[in-house]
Amino acid sequence: MQNNMCNNRYAIILSAKNTPWSVHRNFFRRTFYDVVNNTNPWYSSYDIVFSPRKGKFFDKTFETHTIEFVREIEFLLKKIS
Repeated sequence: MQNNMCNNRYAIILSAKNTPWSVHRNFFRRTFYDVVNNTNPWYSSYDIVFSPRKGKFFDKTFETHTIEFVREIEFLLKKIS
C-alpha cells in the first residue's frame, strides 16, 4: 500500500503462536529490522507488512531457525522489488 511519506515503512507480525517467548519475539523483530535496513531495495513510499506462515515456529536457540528466517525475509524483499 502506498503511503504519503518519502520512505518505506516495514512491519512484522509475530504472535505467541509463532514464538511463545517475548524474548524470542523481540530477537526476531530486531533481526527483521536489521535485514530490512541492510537490504532496502526501494526508494519509493510503501507500507509493507510481513506475517509468518501459519504453523511456522521460531526459536532463537536454534541457529537454523535464525538463518532460515533471514533467508526468507531477503527472498521476499527481492521478490517484491
